[in-house]
Amino acid sequence: MTAAVASAQRATLIRSMPTVFVLIWSTGFIVARYGMPYAPPLTFLSWRYAFSIGAFLAWIAMARAAWPRPGVQWLHLAVTGLLGVLMVDPAPSYDEVSRELGLPRGSIGPLRRRALTRLRALLPEAALLT
Repeated sequence: MTAAVASAQRATLIRSMPTVFVLIWSTGFIVARYGMPYAPPLTFLSWRYAFSIGAFLAWIAMARAAWPRPGVQWLHLAVTGLLGVLMVDPAPSYDEVSRELGLPRGSIGPLRRRALTRLRALLPEAALLT
């Protein structure tokens, strides 16, 4: 297989990922409707999640999607998740955030401050303030 053909196949797989995701997601109700009467809820949910994880891992392998590199990119994902939890209305208490994320309560304030400082530094670079 030539490099051009492999690149075209990879691009096609990546472009079709949203469609595959929606198809998998949309079948949840149908499967639940017919599967729930015959399986205990947690067993059914466990099998559903295991199948979804397997399908997505197979898709990631076929598309050769890039994973975040160690260190900074994983930290960026963690900060994004923390901001997503903290920036809701009404704002959760630090005790709720601590339980949700499994972080010590005393570390949430400093993490939030560092995340917001980093975000403030990135905003002018992205020209979001103009």
